[in-house]
This record gives sequence, structure tokens and C-alpha cells, in this order.
Amino acid sequence: MIFNPIHMLKGIASPHFFCAALLALSLSSASTAQKISDDLNPQQKEKIQALRIALFVESLELTAEESVQFWPVWNEVETNIRDLNEKIREKEKSIAECSTDEAAHKLTQEIHALQNEMLTLKFDGYEQFSEIIGQRRAALIPQIERKFRGQMMRRMGGDSGHQNKGQNRGFQGRPGPH
Repeated sequence: MIFNPIHMLKGIASPHFFCAALLALSLSSASTAQKISDDLNPQQKEKIQALRIALFVESLELTAEESVQFWPVWNEVETNIRDLNEKIREKEKSIAECSTDEAAHKLTQEIHALQNEMLTLKFDGYEQFSEIIGQRRAALIPQIERKFRGQMMRRMGGDSGHQNKGQNRGFQGRPGPH
């Protein structure tokens, strides 16, 4: 079956939303799609991207003009964040191989520097988004992204941590120790 974003967006009442979502979908680069698991086929990745775009367009009430500006910035920031996260993970893995406290300390300092770089990157991204959509809507982006990730976890059978709080998630449906 061929992925059809128009079919997915049926039932959305606002033609404004529909146009902005389609425009954003066409502008979204493959860089953001790379975040998604390599286990998914291209149609699944495309559908997930379309869902992300639809949620963002709807939640942020992006106009077509704003989408043209927003998505390239989003893709650049996401690519840079992903690259920094990979560097951090590599350094974290390297700590286990350290034979001295000094070597571990050096790696820890490098990780902290990368984490500071990440904060700067996120702040700069917020500033760029603020210029495009205003500060109020830009401030909503982390919440919308968490909402999207939670929805994807639930759709893929995972647990986002929002359901069954306090229960042993590995044994859902079974009584836990009392």
C-alpha cells in the first residue's frame, strides 16, 4: 500500500490546517526521519513524519508561510541535537573502558562540555523558532514533542510512562507484590 498523506489527514475540519500540513510534509527533510528507528520501512517512517508534522501544525497553529520557515530550522536543530547525542553516547560508552580515574574524569568533562553545547543549541533553536512563530508557541515545542513521542510509544506498543504509573510494567495485568 502506498502512503497517502491526504488519506491520513481526512476528517481534519480546517482547510488551513490541511494546506499547512501538506506544505510542511513536502518541506520536511530526510534528516528528521533519520531519528526514527531503522527497523521501520520507508512507508512507516513517512507516516510517522506525517503524524509529527500534523501534530505540530495543529498544536502550533502553523500557517503555510510559517511552515515554510519552521521546518527547515526544525530539521537543522534536530540533526544537530542527534549528532551531539551520538557524541555523548560514544563518550559515555568509552568511560567503561577507562583504566584510570583521570581518564574517566577527562571523558566526563568532555561529556559535560557537549551537554552545555546541547543546551546552547536548544536555546538558539528556541530563539530561531521564536522569530518565526513567536515566543508563546515556541515555548510549547518541547511539550508537543513529548506528546508526540508518547503517542508513538503507545502506538508501537511501548509505554511512555504516562499509563499504569506505579505498576510493574513488565508484568501488566498481573497483580504486583503487596
